[in-house]
Amino acid sequence: MDDLIRSINRLVMRDTGGWSPPGAIPEIPQQIRDAIEPLALNRDIPTRLLPKGTGQPDLRPEIRRAATAVVRYCVAGLEPDNLQHRLQPGDWREPLTVAVASAYAETATPRLMRELLTDGGAAELGEFPERQRQGYAAEGWSLAVSLASRTGRSPDEELRDLAGAGSGGAGRLAAEILLSTKPEYEDVPPLDRYQIADVVTDHIEARFAPNVDVEKPLRDVPEGIASDYLDRVDAVELGAEAIDKASEVADREILRHQREAAGGSEEVAARFAGGDPAMQPLGKAKAPGSAPTAARSATGEQPGPRGRER
Repeated sequence: MDDLIRSINRLVMRDTGGWSPPGAIPEIPQQIRDAIEPLALNRDIPTRLLPKGTGQPDLRPEIRRAATAVVRYCVAGLEPDNLQHRLQPGDWREPLTVAVASAYAETATPRLMRELLTDGGAAELGEFPERQRQGYAAEGWSLAVSLASRTGRSPDEELRDLAGAGSGGAGRLAAEILLSTKPEYEDVPPLDRYQIADVVTDHIEARFAPNVDVEKPLRDVPEGIASDYLDRVDAVELGAEAIDKASEVADREILRHQREAAGGSEEVAARFAGGDPAMQPLGKAKAPGSAPTAARSATGEQPGPRGRER
């Protein structure tokens, strides 16, 4: 069983560019292990998975669902580039990782099974269902579609990169991809870019978090963002809404840093005084030094989309 899970994990890493420690396997619930066990036992001769006669149960639909779940757990178990970003128990950022992992698993599992079961063996598993893109999977897919509309790449390419960003890393990568489409971002001093990327990351992650009681926010919810949880939209629109909002945040933050760097230049001051919305203070930006941003900035990591050479 563990050998099968390791093989699937290796395929996920190779496909996404992600990483996990050599030989490591994600924790898979026992119910899923039980469902995929027939595949582990008959991987060499998958024809054994076919119903043996009339009236015999067909285990393959359950195996297909279990294989998709294993891929999802493998993605969620990948390590982020910066281990300080890794999800912790009860982490408020977890829904985004689950959304990306679910969307990737629904999209990639049929293809990965063809690589796992060579010589046509995957055909014995039967047909995987069409992408349902509901719930978490719809949320993750909508994020990839929204980013692809800005980068010119395909949603599948964006989704692979987001999946490879690892546990807790998708929000940061989504922010970096978005910022890479803004030429003016490259003109901002490096230290300011770190701060802008932190703010944009937090806004993307917060848009995917579930509704919470704002009087009792989850651990480390950035200041000023908790109320956004109550403004949740339909799953199929969530990614586009998150990136649209984050793009507005990015534009305002870039111009704010430009204003500060300009030290009162006439052009920037005139735009600010004239009420240009992009030049106004970011009302819902988190306070400087609040937990997530402070932790990321302290690492000195260089913003730059992971896996963009693909």
